[in-house]
Amino acid sequence: MTSKRKKDCRETNGNSNIIRFFEIIFVTRRLPVMNDPTLQDAMSVGIGKVAQIMENGVYEPLPGTFLKKISPELNAQIESSDLIISKRGETMIR
Repeated sequence: MTSKRKKDCRETNGNSNIIRFFEIIFVTRRLPVMNDPTLQDAMSVGIGKVAQIMENGVYEPLPGTFLKKISPELNAQIESSDLIISKRGETMIR
């Protein structure tokens, strides 16, 4: 893991105080893309202690989140959610 990705994971881990009060699904990249965390990165900083972790299911190293490419399991979670918080929500592309 690069030092930039480690920094981003630490920032992500810093949010764990907030997410303890909610049922949270933390979505990671399936493949390393830029500095976004993978499942292994999220587990290594302890996100699994406070949230369920799911990979996005995208098998291509694409920037942004292309909703047409995510896994059916993640799509079902998104569709049934009351609230979605995205680090860079403008990158969610239908």
